[in-house]
Amino acid sequence: MKYLKFFLGQLALFAMILPFIYLFDSLINPPLTWKDVLFGALSIPFQYLAWKALERLGAHFNEIHLALRILLSVPAFILSALLVGYTGFAVLQIQ
Repeated sequence: MKYLKFFLGQLALFAMILPFIYLFDSLINPPLTWKDVLFGALSIPFQYLAWKALERLGAHFNEIHLALRILLSVPAFILSALLVGYTGFAVLQIQ
């Protein structure tokens, strides 16, 4: 049961982080401007909240061996990428 909880937790975290990366990556362009600095500064609270969520989950799942955590995280990342891609492109009609 703890492995399923870990997998679902990783799935949820990856599903929250992937759209965030996609949105902020499209707003930052190669020549650094004040707009880029503003979006970078606005992303700091979101990164802090994600770090705290990972810290809480990490403390709960320390009894799972590192190799098994990695093996469970890889399919969770792939599945979350597929789910986020499907909902982002099919439902929201993002091109």
